[in-house]
Order: sequence, then C-alpha cells, then structure tokens
Amino acid sequence: MSFHGGLIGAIISIYYLSIKNKIKILIISDFVSPIIPFGLGAGRLGNLINGELYGRIAPNFPYAFLFSNTKNQDLELVLKYPQLQSVMEKYGALPRHPSQIYEFILEGVVLFLIMYLFNKKDRPIGSNSGVFLISYGILRIIAEIFREPDAQIGLIQNCITMGQILSIPMIIFGLIIIFISFYTKS
Repeated sequence: MSFHGGLIGAIISIYYLSIKNKIKILIISDFVSPIIPFGLGAGRLGNLINGELYGRIAPNFPYAFLFSNTKNQDLELVLKYPQLQSVMEKYGALPRHPSQIYEFILEGVVLFLIMYLFNKKDRPIGSNSGVFLISYGILRIIAEIFREPDAQIGLIQNCITMGQILSIPMIIFGLIIIFISFYTKS
C-alpha cells in the first residue's frame, strides 16, 4: 500500500470523524498532520530493514547498499548494460542508493522540522494541512529521483515515477488549502 492510497483512506476517516463529531475537517487534519512524519520515518526504517523500496543502481556511489532481493532485476540490468558485469561479479549484486534512508531523512526528519517550525505560531485553520501536503509532495518528488520505480509500472514516459505523479495533486490541493485558509474567513 502506498502512502498516497493511505492518505485517501485517512482523509475519508477524518471526514467521517468530522461529520460524526460536528467538527470542521480541517481542524482535525491540522491536528493530525504534524505527527504524520513520525509514522513516515518509522515506516521508511522498516522498508530498509525489510530490504524493500530500494534505490536505483549507483555503482560508483561510496555509500551504496547491496540488497540480496534485487538479484533477478540486477541480472536483467547486466544483460541490458554489459558494462555493469564487473560490478555484479565483484559484489554479487548491483550497489543501490539507500533511498529508504533518504526518505527517512526527508519525509521523517525534514518534514517534522517543517511542521514543527510552522506550528510555532498560530495559523489559520487548514494551513497545517496545506503545508503538510505541499511539503510532503515536494519531498517525495525529490526522494523518488533515487528510488527504484515500481517494477510493474516502471518509469512513465521514461522520466517520471508514479510516486512523483501522485505527489503533484497533493501539492496543488495543498496550495488551494493554503490560499483558502489565509485569504478567506473561516
């Protein structure tokens, strides 16, 4: 399950909770959004421990990781790019970016700091939610540069991942929420 699908589920749950308790949806989402980076950070560390959501190959990157579960994919890459054969023979796998660590830093630590600093002052209702959506969307687009695209989808138009595409509407909705929260009376 991707974060984007989980976000839709969370929005539906928050909407239900807001109706049930007669509280504005943005009040609840503003309350919840600053704590989400803790869960995201923990999840990315779990991804690293499980050897999943690994990065793109990085044969010359000094801090690259080797993942044993990428062997079939690595062998296909060696067939496609024979110059990687010596790297494969040397390590038994192709070195990859530790994208889980990048995502832990960006989506856990950096996003937490953004939310923490933004919350130091009183803000209009909805602004926390908007800042979260914009910040996460931007940080996820950056992280996806180093992350191996989903095998069943690959790169779309040979340049963009599904995670990047799904992050664009988050940024747009975040901007709309920010605009509404700062420029309308609630």
